[in-house]
Formats: sequence, C-alpha cells, structure tokens
Amino acid sequence: MARNKVLVLLTAVILSLSTASALSLQVTIDSITTADVKNVQFQENSSISNVNASIMNTGSIGCQYRLKLSYTYANDTYSSYSDRKALWPGASELAELKAPVFNYTGPVNSSLYVMYCDQIRGLENFTFTSTENITVNSSVESTTRSVTEEEASLELGVESGELVPVDTPPYWKASYAEIENGSATVEYEAPIFDERQNLTYLVKSGDEILGTTEVQLEARKTFVDRIMSVDRKWLFGLIGFLALINVFLLYRTLTNRN
Repeated sequence: MARNKVLVLLTAVILSLSTASALSLQVTIDSITTADVKNVQFQENSSISNVNASIMNTGSIGCQYRLKLSYTYANDTYSSYSDRKALWPGASELAELKAPVFNYTGPVNSSLYVMYCDQIRGLENFTFTSTENITVNSSVESTTRSVTEEEASLELGVESGELVPVDTPPYWKASYAEIENGSATVEYEAPIFDERQNLTYLVKSGDEILGTTEVQLEARKTFVDRIMSVDRKWLFGLIGFLALINVFLLYRTLTNRN
C-alpha cells in the first residue's frame, strides 16, 4: 500500500515538472514614448534669441528628439528648430536653437515645444521684447560641396561664426550650424527632399551680422567631377589621342638624335 502511494506521488511530480517545462514565460514591454525636459534657458540679445534645454528619453524605445520654438510678431508666426538628438531610453543631451527677429521692435510671444516619435508636447510660453530693428541687405557667397537628403556641406568666405535659418520651404525643419575654418554642415528634415529647393541662412560672426546666404541643395561639381561625368567613349578617345601624340613626339625625338 505504501509502495503504491510512493508511485502515485512520483507520477504526480513527474507530470507537474513536464507541464511546467512546456510552459513559456512571455514578458511584454509596452512601447512608451515620452521625454523629460529640464533646465530650459532663454538668452536674448539684440538680434538672435537663443534657447537651450536638456532632453532625456524617459520612454522605453529610442526616438529622435528636437526643440521647436514658435514665435509671433508683426502679426506673423515663425518657427525655429534645434537639430535632432537620437536618444535611447535613459539617455539625455543638450538641444539648442536660435530664433532671429527682423524688421521689428516690440513684444514677441513665444511657445516652446519638444518633438519626438511623431509627437509634440508644449513646454512653456514666454514673452520677450525685441529692442533693435535688424535689417539685412547684404549677401554672403557660399558654395555647396556635397548634399544628402538630410544635410549639406558648404564653404564660405567666413572663417568662423554661425548660420541661422531664416527662410526654408514649407514644413522643412532646419537647424542652425557652426562655421569652422570656412566650412559648415547644415542639417534639415524635409517632407520630400527636392534638390531644386534653396535654404536661406543668416550669417553671423561674433556679434556682427554679415548678411544672408542662399544654400543651394545641388552640389557644385569640381573639375574632377566634370571629367568623370564625361561620356566614357569620349574620355577613352581623348586618352588614346594623347597617347598617340606622345608616341609621335617620342618618335621625332629618336629620329632627330639619329
């Protein structure tokens, strides 16, 4: 009788272990997208307002984050954007934007937002006063060297300074860029990229506004690029022609020596 009880108990244990091993534990983590924005700093000078803040990804997935400032003056609304910050959960980074005010003195109403994962959330509203009427009539030459759907590299006749976007195609998001050693890389986000579009930037060096520059989104070809773009038949023909000339000159040189 006792032996039968032991067999029944062992059978129950074996069955319970086999059932437990057949079960699979599945843990699902919801996709949460959110942000924690701290230390918002606003600095106003006579021509360009500067806003920066620390953005932390407090969600559960990686997102691209940026700041947006919408400001209204002279019955018109404008928007400025920071560059994008790619943040994994728990990561943080400082985002910065610059907002120019032209041809206007008086109060400017502003609203600051954070944008991430196709979402936008308001942070705070504030008002500042533009005290200087800034008018820019001069232009600065720039040459676009390379272009992608997200950025363009250019050269200017300015050694150092800043490029602040003042005019972009509708719904494009462009951020300011630093000029270093006469070069700069401007970043933008376009609904549909079109190299026929142009972007206009304010060129600032130190406290001096030098003018505006129009950035073309079609790279200017260098001499090497133009050579490489020539039809290969013509290129090979030219190489062959030059080779024949060299052979002829060598033949004449040897003949004259003899």
